[in-house]
Amino acid sequence: MKVFASPNTEIMLGGAILWEISWQRKGEDMFSQLVQLPPSGWGDPILQEFLPEDVIEALITKYGLNEK
Repeated sequence: MKVFASPNTEIMLGGAILWEISWQRKGEDMFSQLVQLPPSGWGDPILQEFLPEDVIEALITKYGLNEK
């Protein structure tokens, strides 16, 4: 799986940065979703409402995003 996380500083929600998360599983089209970083960081279970669990795991592995 390919995953990418990019801060989108052009779109702000009450001063919070939205992250554009893109992922592509082998043999599938690329998907993209805008999400706000939860208070507990990228390991916060609330992210599973917006992103598939395997995508979250791939992001944490690739970027070490378990911290805020």
